[in-house]
Formats: sequence, C-alpha cells, structure tokens
Amino acid sequence: MKKGLIIVCLFMFVLGLGGTALAAGNFVDVPANHWAYASVQKLAKAGLVDGESSRLFSGEKTITRYEMAIIVAKAMDNYNKADDANKAEIMKLVAEFAKELDKLGLRIAALEKNQSPISFGGSMDVRYTAQDFTKDGVGSDAKGQYRLRLNMTDKLDDASSLGFRILTSTGRKGTKYPYASSFTKFGATEGYSKSDTPVSIALDRVFVTTKLGQINATVGAQALKIGTTDAVVDSDAYSFDGVKLESSLGGVNLVSNVGRFQTNADVFSLEASAKTGPIGYGVGYLTFTDNASSNYTTYYADKTFAKYILANASYAASKSLSVGAEFVKNQASLAASAGAGSKQAEIVYALIGDQKLVKRGDSNWKVSYYKAGKYAVTRWSNWDLVDDGASTLGTAAANALESKDMKGYNIKYSYALGSKLSGYLMYEKITDDQVTSTSDGGYSFFRVGLSAKI
Repeated sequence: MKKGLIIVCLFMFVLGLGGTALAAGNFVDVPANHWAYASVQKLAKAGLVDGESSRLFSGEKTITRYEMAIIVAKAMDNYNKADDANKAEIMKLVAEFAKELDKLGLRIAALEKNQSPISFGGSMDVRYTAQDFTKDGVGSDAKGQYRLRLNMTDKLDDASSLGFRILTSTGRKGTKYPYASSFTKFGATEGYSKSDTPVSIALDRVFVTTKLGQINATVGAQALKIGTTDAVVDSDAYSFDGVKLESSLGGVNLVSNVGRFQTNADVFSLEASAKTGPIGYGVGYLTFTDNASSNYTTYYADKTFAKYILANASYAASKSLSVGAEFVKNQASLAASAGAGSKQAEIVYALIGDQKLVKRGDSNWKVSYYKAGKYAVTRWSNWDLVDDGASTLGTAAANALESKDMKGYNIKYSYALGSKLSGYLMYEKITDDQVTSTSDGGYSFFRVGLSAKI
C-alpha cells in the first residue's frame, strides 16, 4: 500500500510539472450523474477521504477517472478504519476504477492481501461528575471515573463473522450484567462492598453473525438495541443472550430479538423502520417476562411486566440540524396493590451543528427532554432486575425519585479534538412528578469528559 501511494505521489508530481495532458489523454471524465460522486461524498463525511478536490464536492464540474482513482486510492489507505457500510462503498469504487488504479501501480490483489480479517473498535472514556442530591436528602457527590470497551470482529468468510467485547467494569456476585453501564471510580472499584466481587476486566459479549438467505442472524451474547433513542434500554451498556434476526423488505428494515436479558427476564421484540428522504420512522413491539420468581407481582398483575408499543421519528432538517422523538407505552397490567404512576415514556431531542464529529474542530450541541413513568420500566426509571433476594422493581432504587414518575432535560456540547478524540461538557437536571416531601425533589449534575475511539 505504501509503495502504491508513493507511485501515486510521483504521478501527481510529474503531472504538476508537465501539465494535465497525460491525464486528459488517458482518462476520460466521470459523468456528472455517475454514482461514484455520491459514494465518495459518503466516504468524505466519514473522514475516510479528505476531499481536497473542491470540484468533486462543489458540483461545479466533472472530474476525470484519473482524479477519481487518486481519491479512491486514499480511501483504500483508510480501509481498516471504515465501518462495514463504508468498506462496501470502497470496494465498489475499487471495482469501478480497477483499470485506473492498476495503471497507478495499486494492485487490487495487494489490497486484498493487506486487509486483515480481524478488526478492532471501541472507546476509552474518562469523565468527572459533580452531582447534587441535596433536595432528596442525600447531599452532593463528585467523582472521576474511567471505562474501556474493546470490540473485536473476526471475518470468518464472506457470510459469517465472530465478535466479542471486553470491558473494564465492576460486578456483583451471582449476577451477569448489572454494572455493564458503570464506570470505574478513580482510586476505587465502584459498587464494591463485603458482599460484592470486584471485576477489573469482563467479557460481556460474544456472538456469531451469519447470512441465511436474505436474513442476517446473530447468535450469542450481544447488544440489546430497542428503538432509536435507547429509551427502554441503554444498548451501549446492556446485552442479552439470544438470537437477533435482521432483514429488509421493500425498503423496510425488520429486526427481531429473542432471548434472555440479565439473569431473570425473557425478552422478545419485533421492529420495523424505514427512511424517506430526510425523514426516518419506525414502530415496534417488545415484552419482558420474569422467568425466575414472582419478583414483580407487587407492581404488575403477571410475570410479563413490560408489554411495550413504541414509535419513533426523525428529521434531518439541514446539514447542521436534526430532530427526533420516541414514544414508549407499557401495556402491562398493574397489580391491585400498585400505587399511582404512569406507564409511558417519551423523549425529544435536537442535534445542532456538525452531525458527526469526524475531524478536529467539528462541534455540536445536543438538547434532550424526557419523561418516564414509575411503571414504564425505562433506562431513566429503575432497571434493577437482579434477583438477589434483596431488591425488587421499584423498591431497590437509590432514592425515592427512581421509583416515581420523573422528567428531565440534558444539554451536551461536544468538540472534536481529532478524528478519534472528542471532549464534552454536559448538564442534566431530573425532577420528580410525584413529590411527597420537601426532601424528594430530584437531582442535577455537571459533567466534563473525554472519549477516544479505538
């Protein structure tokens, strides 16, 4: 690859001295309506080509196949940094401009030989949080934390791959994923006590993905992705053991999850989503069923304590503004002894500025507002599903707020310090819609953090 790029640079140098006669004589223009322009634009937005040829992105005139091959060569050099979708775009361009690349000395066989079947990803996050609980009688708290997550994918063949994730975390004896979303506190192991077992490195995901006709099937411990905003479950944190099936039918994407979430909840979901121009939308159905005990019957009439219907929509208003919303309704029946509380949740958000942080200087603001009912069972209410004999849904919350109707808003400013390093400032305030005393009023926090992509 380095040899090929040296040859490319020599070609550019010769052309710079001798004019563009060689290019004009040997390479014809790429038509203005050619799909390659849109494909390269996608790669540019992902930071895989620098787009130094302004003519390509301005739409003022066409470029030659020689010039396009130079850009494709740059994308080839960043192949291992691309995600699966952009890798596919690169290979389409390589196939289209194979003759031109070959003339430049970039042998396609050499590219394929240098492509490793194993790819790595993930993130290293560091944050410092100043939290104020004074209204609920707990007081203030400030702490620094870190977290490392490393993903690996091994491409077994054109149809199958193996993946797993390891992470720094803390755990509690007898449980599987309860602290998968937790950071490790500076100087200590967060959540550790006499009855707990500290875990410095954990394996929380391992799965195989393969194609079955038009269906992509993933089997094993994998991310539980529901909806578009993670209103139900934080998919970056939590996993489930089971099967995910994905397919597309007439422009509609279909996804189904079947398996076990945490240690005592069976999950089933079915979602459909589509996109029309700048508008995206989706609907879904999801159930969680207690398979271990009657842990939830204090609050719900039967063991299926969550029967969700959900709907979401998003709109890319411009290159610097997108908005979205998601609604979740838990249709599970409440127990006769259950107190007052809502069973639905919703979130609305706006992303202002660079929609993706791909180069130094990119920045954006994200503003979110959400509400979650006591019986909605969402990421904002209580997701303590650990059947440890000491906690039950609603009573195991760290404070009264998490077992009541609540609402909150979040403001986050992010700035790219590089293509793989970004920093952020965040403020979040949460209030209680069922305040019963002056010491039951919610909390707020300020946070500063750094996130490095691997």
